Amino acid sequence: MLQIETKQTAHSQIVESMRFPNSYILMTHLRNPQAVRDVLTHVGLGLEDINTPNVTISGTQVKALIELNMELHESPVPYSIIIAKEFNVATHGLFGLAIASSKNLKEAAKATKKYSKLINPAVKYHFQVRKTVTDCMLSCEPAFGKAGKALVEINMLVIHQFLQLAKSPITLEYVHFEHESSFPIHYYEEYFGCPVRFNCHDSRTAIKTKHLKSPMMFYDQSTARALDDQLNKALDKDNETKCLWTNKVKKYVTDNIENNNLLSRDSIAEFFNTSPRTLTRKLKQEGACYQTIIENLKCDMALQALKYTNKHISQISDELGFNEPQSFARAFKRWTGNTASSYRKKSHTA
Repeated sequence: MLQIETKQTAHSQIVESMRFPNSYILMTHLRNPQAVRDVLTHVGLGLEDINTPNVTISGTQVKALIELNMELHESPVPYSIIIAKEFNVATHGLFGLAIASSKNLKEAAKATKKYSKLINPAVKYHFQVRKTVTDCMLSCEPAFGKAGKALVEINMLVIHQFLQLAKSPITLEYVHFEHESSFPIHYYEEYFGCPVRFNCHDSRTAIKTKHLKSPMMFYDQSTARALDDQLNKALDKDNETKCLWTNKVKKYVTDNIENNNLLSRDSIAEFFNTSPRTLTRKLKQEGACYQTIIENLKCDMALQALKYTNKHISQISDELGFNEPQSFARAFKRWTGNTASSYRKKSHTA
């Protein structure tokens, strides 16, 4: 029972930590204004949350909103198709504009993989380029449950929409979904214009590889570059926010790198006025581990010192908190596969 509760708590924390733009609060399918207000209120939102520019909502609210809409859905047309029809380039903000102004589909795919987390952090894109066919696989954070299935369908439908922004018509080869569906399959096949299957090994779609060179309708080099710069800044800001504890621990370790006594988990936790267990949990939520942070920082500092300074290896060892040069030598070999002296020699001759 405790394991189940712990897992549920972890899932809740994962979902809550995600942020979605308020453009993802798609409600126009609810024609009754009062119905819109009722649904929003049920998940802790108000009209101001969907009308104020640049507002984000939590993954918990997105999940609850999708689940509630699915419960209220009575149309024979799949919920995901009705929602997808509300999407357009503007719905996706800078991300949508970046896709539309990419040089070709290959560049659009790269932008999708890199920046999609800014507008839908729950769904991940994976591309597999083969000789004749290129696959795009979608996977959703398991903690989203049945709402995740809807998100995968919606994102698959959006892929189809973005393909219409290519200068030449592009048809999907097929669409596969990992989950089951209770809706008639002909609705999906009419929308996608290709065979659709459910209950498959994974969720994926495909186009002919030759189409990757197809130019996008609104390609503009200067616009694409400007959007890329803005999205990179947004990505950096997003990563800083999501890795708050990781960044705090990195700074602490950097400031105390010479003193191993201050780098124990207990010492780090005490500095941040928390328990070792809580520290471990906070870092784990961000995909980090305190010991890995220490190792990576020491490795990076060692590489920098060997490459850009003339410090003796024993001095570098001392500055990184090693009790003796032999310990540093073993650690460096483990980190890089090279000895410190051979790395320095290679870096100076490169």
